[in-house]
Amino acid sequence: MFKSLYIHNFKCIKDLTVDFSYDGGKAPNGYKESLNHIFFQAGSNKNDRVVPVFTIYGPNASGKSTTIKAISILKSLIFNGASKNYFIPNKIATFDKDGDRTILTAQFYCNKRLCSISFSFNETSILYEELKIDEITVYCVKNSAITSLNKTLSKFSDGLNELFKTQCVNASNNQQENSLLCKIRKNYPGLSKDIISICDFFESHFIVLMKNNVLPYSVWLNNLANTFEEELPENRKKRALKELVTVLNNLDIGITSLSVEETSIENYVSSHSNIEKIITPSFIGERFVPSSSTAKGDLIDIRPFHQNLNGQEVEFDYEEESAGTKRLIQILLLIMYALRTGKDLFIDELDDSLHSLLVVEIVRMFKSKRINSKSSQLICNLHNTDLLADGLLGASEIGLLSYSKKDGSVINKASQAKGIRASDDFRKKYLRGDFGGIPFPFI
Repeated sequence: MFKSLYIHNFKCIKDLTVDFSYDGGKAPNGYKESLNHIFFQAGSNKNDRVVPVFTIYGPNASGKSTTIKAISILKSLIFNGASKNYFIPNKIATFDKDGDRTILTAQFYCNKRLCSISFSFNETSILYEELKIDEITVYCVKNSAITSLNKTLSKFSDGLNELFKTQCVNASNNQQENSLLCKIRKNYPGLSKDIISICDFFESHFIVLMKNNVLPYSVWLNNLANTFEEELPENRKKRALKELVTVLNNLDIGITSLSVEETSIENYVSSHSNIEKIITPSFIGERFVPSSSTAKGDLIDIRPFHQNLNGQEVEFDYEEESAGTKRLIQILLLIMYALRTGKDLFIDELDDSLHSLLVVEIVRMFKSKRINSKSSQLICNLHNTDLLADGLLGASEIGLLSYSKKDGSVINKASQAKGIRASDDFRKKYLRGDFGGIPFPFI
C-alpha cells in the first residue's frame, strides 16, 4: 500500500507531494461494523492508515496523468535503469536548486513496515538512490558511489561495492545507470529479506494503467483465471469468464456469456469481411497470444452473446460492441484480478468511455469490505464528479490539482478545506470552487 508520492521537476510538476494517508483523525464510530473500508491499517501504529481509494480531480493539463505516470517511471528506473525517455523536466518553471534533475520518492508499506525509495536522475544517469525502512537508511548511493549501508549490508561492503561498480556504473563515464536494489536481489538473494520483499512489491504488487496502454486480453484473462486455484486448470478460464459476465450483468451490460478462442491471424482474416478497419497496431497488441507450448494461435477471438426477444442467445462479433463496453471488459479483467490478489492499482482516466454510474460502482468495489477483502488500493484520476456526490468517498480520498506557471501542479485534499464535514456535498463544493482544482472557462 502506498502512503505518499513526491515528484520534483517532471513534466508540468515543479514540486508535488501526493498524500494517500487517512487524515480524518480519530476513527469514526462504527467503522469496524461499516460495510465499506474507511481506511486500511497498513502498519503496526495507529497512524499507519492509508485510504483504500484516492481520486485525483483537476482541470485539463493540470498534471493528473503526470502524477500517475510518475509511479510508472519510478518502477521502470528500478528494473530498467536510467533512460532519456524517463527524464522529462518542467520547461516552464524556474528552480532555485535541482532544476537539472527529476526526483521521485515513494513511501509505501511492505510487511507492515514503512518503506521509502528515492531516485534523483537526469537524461543519462541516476544521481542519487536511497532505500529506507522505518526511517532508517538501508543503503544510499550518491554521485556513482555507495555512501551508506546499514548494519546487515555493511558486512558485505566489499562485495556490494564491486557489484555496484560492475553492474550499476558505466565504466566509460563513471555514471550510475542501473538501480542497486534489484542487483542486490539478483546477486545476493539471501542477504536481505527486506530487499527481496521490496523488489517483489515493485515487480508485482501494483499495476499502473495509463490511458494509452495496451491491455492484452489473453494475458489478463489468464492472470484472472489462475486466481481460481480451487478449479481444475482446464476449468479456470471458464470460471473467470463466468465471473466476468456476472459483474457485467450487475453493471447492467446485456452480455449473457462470452466465448474466447485462440486462432491464427489467417483464420481471423478469412472470417471478417471488414478486416482492414479492424487490424491496427492497438488491435494486435490487445489480442495477441504470448507464444507458449500450449498456445493454439496468434490471436484471441472474443465472441459476446446477447439474448434476443425469444430468450435465445445470439452470437455477436466483439468489434460490434461499443468502445465503452470493450474498455469496461478490459479494465474489469484487471480490477477483478487486483481485488482477488490484493494488488494496488493506478489507473489513468478511470472514467474514460464509461457511464457515470458505472464509475461509481467500480469505485464501490474497492470500498466494499466484502469485495475488497484483500485490501487492494485504487489510485486514479478522473473528471466525473458524480462520484463526489454519492457519499462513497471520504474527504481524505479526494485530491484536487491546480496548475500555475510559477508553481506547476499543486494538490490539496478535500480534508484540508476549512470546516469540511463528512456530510458535505463534495461535488457541489468542488464545482463551486471551494476546493480549487477547477477550470475557469469563458466563451
